[in-house]
Amino acid sequence: MRFSLKWLLAGMVYVAIAAAAFSFAEKTWIYCDVLWGLTLLILVYSGVVVLCASGRRRATAAGFLFACILYLGILAVTEGKTTGGMILNAVGVRAELNAAPVLMGSYYYRPIPAPPVRGMSQGNFNRLVRAANAVATLAFGLMGSLAGLMAFRAIET
Repeated sequence: MRFSLKWLLAGMVYVAIAAAAFSFAEKTWIYCDVLWGLTLLILVYSGVVVLCASGRRRATAAGFLFACILYLGILAVTEGKTTGGMILNAVGVRAELNAAPVLMGSYYYRPIPAPPVRGMSQGNFNRLVRAANAVATLAFGLMGSLAGLMAFRAIET
């Protein structure tokens, strides 16, 4: 993919929505879901590029798509023990300990038992986890696109 201002603008919009999702998680859930919608849209675009492109661009998109799907699979299997939740716990954002488990996707999420540094409700914590996982999915995909590009260069030489 060639560098252009439209991709820079698209990246800035994604970062702005991510910042809004983390900043306003206590007030609304809409930014978290818009962030996931954009993440899935990027995955669909990457899949179309894999089907339609060739050469270096196809290898990069395939690495991105493979890494994103692998990370989403890890999220589905870990049953709430997600990377985003662990990072939020590490920086001191924890859900209230006495909160009842909340249905999140197809499983119930119970907070990791730890003393709260900055306590918040279970719903707000889950919104932060959803936003963190959306960002982590794309970050993992970017690492996969670099792996795809390195694999293409290795084959090319």
